[in-house]
Amino acid sequence: MLASKKQLGEAGFRGEFHFLSHHACHAASAFHVSPFERAAVLVVDGIGEWASSSLYHGAGTRLEKVRDFTFPDSLGFVWEKLSRYLGFSRYDACKVMGLAAYGDPARTIDAFSRIMTDRSTLAVDQDMLRHESPDFSPLERLFELPRRSEPVDFGVDDWQAYAHVAAGLQQLTEEALFAVLANFDRASYPNLCMAGGVALNCAANGKIVRSGLFDDVFIQPAAHDAGTALGAAILIWTEVLGQPRNYVFTDAYLGPEYGDAEIERILAHTSLPHRKVDVTREVARLLTEGNIIGWFQGRMEWGPRALGNRSLLADPRDKDVRERMNVQVKHRERYRPFCPSVLADKADAWFDAGGGADANKYMLATSIVRPDKRERIPAVIHKDDTVRAQLVSGADNPRYYELIAEFERRTGVPLVLNTSFNDSEPIVCSPQDAIKTFMTTRINYLALGSYLVSRPS
Repeated sequence: MLASKKQLGEAGFRGEFHFLSHHACHAASAFHVSPFERAAVLVVDGIGEWASSSLYHGAGTRLEKVRDFTFPDSLGFVWEKLSRYLGFSRYDACKVMGLAAYGDPARTIDAFSRIMTDRSTLAVDQDMLRHESPDFSPLERLFELPRRSEPVDFGVDDWQAYAHVAAGLQQLTEEALFAVLANFDRASYPNLCMAGGVALNCAANGKIVRSGLFDDVFIQPAAHDAGTALGAAILIWTEVLGQPRNYVFTDAYLGPEYGDAEIERILAHTSLPHRKVDVTREVARLLTEGNIIGWFQGRMEWGPRALGNRSLLADPRDKDVRERMNVQVKHRERYRPFCPSVLADKADAWFDAGGGADANKYMLATSIVRPDKRERIPAVIHKDDTVRAQLVSGADNPRYYELIAEFERRTGVPLVLNTSFNDSEPIVCSPQDAIKTFMTTRINYLALGSYLVSRPS
């Protein structure tokens, strides 16, 4: 930052510089755009400047720090090290979370107490964790398993034993989060906002929402480090300029948009067959025939979740589509789950979300599938009978809502399978990105705005 300040000065910039802490930016990114006037705010990640987790009370335009949990005690660092132990990169927490549903936490949770010795303070035995060290021998002795050199997947040696480790890590996380939440004055601050990388743990979030510990829960869609840019801007607005809060997050569609005229010009330079159609009716029909559809509409989503504008869609009733999507399109581990996008006004009949409308709106909390619905939507149910559902309203995304409604009219099922439109790369942003991914995977059709794109004969 000091180098940037010097360089900007040399370029003629004469504005003021303000240092804002990493966790304060996370907290502001959640609380100041939430619908709450007062809320408890929990920030959990690897590390900021010195803090690994922070608690705030938010009221009006003010954020008052309750306490910090400091380096080297870090729940985020535990996830990074264990992800590497299981053969993934340190940033593949979502893959470990998906694997956890296939394990039994009772097999390993006692061992995790050797790593995190006190849930309430997030105290970590550094001799056991050795976060930045390439040495995994303490973990290998603890779990009696060698460190994986490749990611765990179905069929690899001892995959079930490694799944038990992932399950124990997930249970440890949930226990630690509930222990930390006990620090809040919930009588005075009955709602909860969450941010930081660990706030993307949808399984833990779902249990917090369903616990009833707080009246409502808001998680900003870009809860990871990208969200700190929003938080920094808000802190300058409220604390430096003294301005009131004036924005409540209502949807995550904040990225670039491409109209039909621009899409037509781009398609004209390809050899791909395409035609303008009633896109919701045509795509709903194609979904019922077992096709995988690239769905590219409106403004791109803010945050790591595809929420119906840069999505791959399929029929949730098709029990074989998960394997097709994981192996032929996404080229990823076969145990990875897929999510349903469901009509918000029909969701309660299918899922027990326990409230938390905003968390479920942005696909940030799991819900439990109601027993009488489980056999009808096998493609989107995870091993533990949960889903990470997105509740879709007509006000937030009219075209996507109409597509799902048309699918329901044809099938009686008010939801579709939704996953991010990508293949081991960032989510597609432009029509050119979408066309490239369409051509290099086994997606059957591509819906670009009002145009339906087919494969060449």
